[in-house]
Amino acid sequence: MGFGSRLRHSRYVIWDWNGTLLDDMWLTLKVTNSLLADRGLNLLDRETYREVFGFPLVDYYRRIGLDLDKESFKELSREWNLLYETEREGCSLFLGIGNLIESLWLDGWGQCVVSAYEEKKLKELIGFHGLCRFFSEICGLDNDEGFGKIELGLKFVEKFYQKIDLDTTVYVGDTVHDAEVARAMKVECLLVSYGHQSRRRLEATGFNVVNNTKELFNKLQSWQKES
Repeated sequence: MGFGSRLRHSRYVIWDWNGTLLDDMWLTLKVTNSLLADRGLNLLDRETYREVFGFPLVDYYRRIGLDLDKESFKELSREWNLLYETEREGCSLFLGIGNLIESLWLDGWGQCVVSAYEEKKLKELIGFHGLCRFFSEICGLDNDEGFGKIELGLKFVEKFYQKIDLDTTVYVGDTVHDAEVARAMKVECLLVSYGHQSRRRLEATGFNVVNNTKELFNKLQSWQKES
């Protein structure tokens, strides 16, 4: 799918949040291991986590040994989220991300966030990091269980299809599920390997993968020059 632009201001980036803009894998791993330790289960190291994490979360929970016949997914999610929320403001943006977002904004790119994070919490955290003014929309879920990101993406397209050019829109995320959302939305996708899943898994989607924020900046700039 090409990324040439017919209109200068039609260039648009749809950002994932956790693991793409926000460096929160350390906290996600810490909280997950807390749940596992409390249940006498094997803990995850960073590389194992990046090989097993994924959506839907209910399947991921089973993969890491949580017994959903004994405990409900809803209750486990509630426990996980309570632990995550207590330390979420200790998570920083990835190095260079703030400058990249501002640079694209100044150059006329439209930008939004579409995330599997609950929307009220998402807006609070984006505001905490001072980024709200750069995004035309901030779209999160109505639940804390990670359900419905494809539906969220499709609703975004339905709402804004007359305001953005899908042919010149790129979705940037850090998981295979982000690639699935981008395909459902019928937009280009660029995946970052510094987040919640390994480069090996991301490359299997067939989309371009970058290793760091510098490569991400360069890739977006190369598309910009072609537009």
